[in-house]
Amino acid sequence: MHNIIPANADCLIYNDYGDGDSRRFIKHILRDVYWELVKGENNINIGVSSANSVFMATELKEGYTSPSEWKQLEIEDVQSGQYFTIAKGDVLIFGTPNAPDEFTSTVEIDKYFGADYTHLIMSVEILVDPRNRKSHHIEVKGE
Repeated sequence: MHNIIPANADCLIYNDYGDGDSRRFIKHILRDVYWELVKGENNINIGVSSANSVFMATELKEGYTSPSEWKQLEIEDVQSGQYFTIAKGDVLIFGTPNAPDEFTSTVEIDKYFGADYTHLIMSVEILVDPRNRKSHHIEVKGE
């Protein structure tokens, strides 16, 4: 398959897995993605707050599972690193810094990396090639 997206970065994705006391965010490295950070700010009564957003696109890669398949995996399979998903509520980090394999909350992730470097996925779109009707890449928007 030839690249339709110009890759310019690698990134980490922390996939949301489980719920309640067993909830975890599991790290996976995504290589050769397109990453675009849109810097912005909001003026609020007490000053200015960051309003950065990110657009990330990647071809479907080996190990990708749909969000519904991801929820059905056993924890051992999730922690093996063989599988990942891309879903609303997951967290993206630019680059591949040395970081823990798991966190228990988005608050922990923000504290570790800093809120300006963490991007909560807000929307995911899987685009289909109209010629062969196969999914070929994913576009993600996060804040």
